[in-house]
Amino acid sequence: MRTNNSMRPLLRAAALLATLMTGQANAGALPDVQNVMQLEPEGYVALNKITTPLLYPVHTGKPYNTKFLLSIGRENLPPDLRELQPNLEDINEFRVHALLQQFEPYLNGRMEALRNAKGYLVPLQAKLGEYDFQRRRFPLSLNMMVTKTKSPDSYHCAGAYDEFRHTRLSACVSATNWNNQNKAFQFLAIDDMQQAEHIKRQLLNKQAGFYFLMQNDGRFRVVDNAKMKYGGFMEPTLASGVLPARVIGLLLVDHTNSAIILAGEMTP
Repeated sequence: MRTNNSMRPLLRAAALLATLMTGQANAGALPDVQNVMQLEPEGYVALNKITTPLLYPVHTGKPYNTKFLLSIGRENLPPDLRELQPNLEDINEFRVHALLQQFEPYLNGRMEALRNAKGYLVPLQAKLGEYDFQRRRFPLSLNMMVTKTKSPDSYHCAGAYDEFRHTRLSACVSATNWNNQNKAFQFLAIDDMQQAEHIKRQLLNKQAGFYFLMQNDGRFRVVDNAKMKYGGFMEPTLASGVLPARVIGLLLVDHTNSAIILAGEMTP
């Protein structure tokens, strides 16, 4: 994965050429966008504490606890709805019921986007090593949010759509072509040292972050046992459904303006 002096996303010319010739990019090619806000119109939905747990009701048709979902996922709500969310703790159930109706259009829109999604923007945990001045690159360590016990596989799991016996219920996305021992994306190559220093500072200050761009790669699988629990002792979470997806690329995103700083495609 390499960036250049202009700090524009690096997209393979072949993918852009295919778009011009056929009207759509080849399967697995990164979309030609400069900002992550442009990804959803291309069919890629950002996964967070609202959209990730909604994968379960979207793929199963089963109901979910709206109040619980909104409480756990408050930080990912639009600003106007985030301000309303604390009022859902009102002891008057009639006022709460009326207030929940104001969230319905937003949640229905998120579920519709997930139904039509061909892929997802998935946040990662990342760690940069010290810059190698000879090779002009950083060692890069990536992980999805949840690592399976005694396995290199990891999952994106976030938020919760319900609670059962003091255990949160959520959904997850698994990577079918990548794990944390994969050789792909083990280095972040940046030729310009000023850029390298700037990017590392952004990452340390949480002003930027790494994301996988993933495409659907199979049917949603309901998990009926308690084999995959994660989280702390006080807030255990159970993965009740898993959606397989294939990594097609890695993005580094500026959190201050949602711009894509750089991008690299996943190679077979």
